[in-house]
Amino acid sequence: PKVGVLTGLPLDIGKGGVESMMRGNIKPFVLYEQMREFYDVTLLPKQFLQVDKGLDVLVIVHPDNLDLLTRYAIDQFVMRGGRVIAFTDPVSEVAKPPAKTKNPLASPDATSPSSELADLYQSWGIAMDENLVVGDRKNGLRVAVDYLGERQNVAYIAWLGLGETAFNAEDPVTADLSYMTFAMPGFLTPLEGATTRFTPLISSSADSGPIEATLMLRRAPNPVDLLRDFEPTPETYTIAARISGPAASAFPAGPPPLPDEADDVLRETYAALPAHVAQSQSPINVIAVADTDMWDDGWWVQSTDFRGQRITVPTADNGNFVLGAIENMAGSNDLISLRSRAKSNRPFTVVAELLANAESRYLAEEQRLEQELKQTEARLAQMERPNAGGMPPPDGGAGQSFLSSEQEQEIARARAQIAQTRSALREVQRSLREDVDNLAATLRFINIGLMPLIVAVAALLFGWIRRQRRKHRARNAWLEEANQ
Repeated sequence: PKVGVLTGLPLDIGKGGVESMMRGNIKPFVLYEQMREFYDVTLLPKQFLQVDKGLDVLVIVHPDNLDLLTRYAIDQFVMRGGRVIAFTDPVSEVAKPPAKTKNPLASPDATSPSSELADLYQSWGIAMDENLVVGDRKNGLRVAVDYLGERQNVAYIAWLGLGETAFNAEDPVTADLSYMTFAMPGFLTPLEGATTRFTPLISSSADSGPIEATLMLRRAPNPVDLLRDFEPTPETYTIAARISGPAASAFPAGPPPLPDEADDVLRETYAALPAHVAQSQSPINVIAVADTDMWDDGWWVQSTDFRGQRITVPTADNGNFVLGAIENMAGSNDLISLRSRAKSNRPFTVVAELLANAESRYLAEEQRLEQELKQTEARLAQMERPNAGGMPPPDGGAGQSFLSSEQEQEIARARAQIAQTRSALREVQRSLREDVDNLAATLRFINIGLMPLIVAVAALLFGWIRRQRRKHRARNAWLEEANQ
């Protein structure tokens, strides 16, 4: 199959971009390399008037400020039966601008950390809110953080590790997937009155909810604070979906006008384009994904260099999903067996649920204690300020404070309460760690101790049964001889 790729990410040269390429450090995204292994891939320019009719699939990854003419070309490609797989993102970590550099060759036009195809999505009957990302308390990837002087291992709810229950088992693209990772993904919703059919492919758990994208763009929030302040909703959120059925063009008035500065050659080329198609000539077939970080190597493969050759081991199904989607959209199944690679990561969904439940119990108590601590500290600061009780200083002295014995006792009680609250906070955090450690110890016992013990007992029981049978046969033989 012939695949066209339109992207605002440096898929072909690596995350370092042009600056890294100038230093001779070229490491294409692993997923892009795999695509080139299996398909005839063409990297498209960021602006064009028409999508090549010979393309089987158009893959759009983090489109960066597409102009109106390029959007129209994509629209007409879909209206004429072209297949599209689109990856957009409210907050793309892989596209975030790099740190400031003194290199004069570095591009001043950094890729935007967010991407959209709002007008095209609307014509296809879907929407992605660019101001919200999905947080998932059940499926948040666990990270180690320092919090209140303690090292804690908590779920970072904006980084998702989704297991088998997240995938549509009825769709060939997701039926065989078992684990995928996403970073701050958005979510897709069907538009009311849409003529297309919206089929979720990948969804969050029911313990998830929206988070303001601006919060994630400004700074990386502390995972503990993010988890504590999170308010999930009792619904799932669609991260990837298949859209099919009849659709109208996003340009009902016809082709958009050329810019005034267009030259004669561009005008002649534009005038020679096929006639405008206002309604899809056949049911459209689009797969939309509200995340682009899933393309980043660090989220789904482990890479090592061996004698100048990059060796990669998949830890998630991100690559299988993209390649399977391309193959499905291209209408070919010849390479499916080549992509069924073993993965080194098999998530324990029961363990994840137990950890999430433990965190929910303790974080509520932790939040109550922290609020109590803040109130007590504020009250103590108020009492310790000069003249806090409204008493005039003795002898008219300025800058001196006078505290009654009752106030001193109240301050002492407040300090004791602060110490007690901090101790209770440490106890809550210790209890959470103990729960996690006990769970880990139980699993180790089951895997290391209990299973071998069961096997040993079964072997002893089997041996005892065999011995009893031999004794029984020997006894019967002796009785037969005695009777004769």
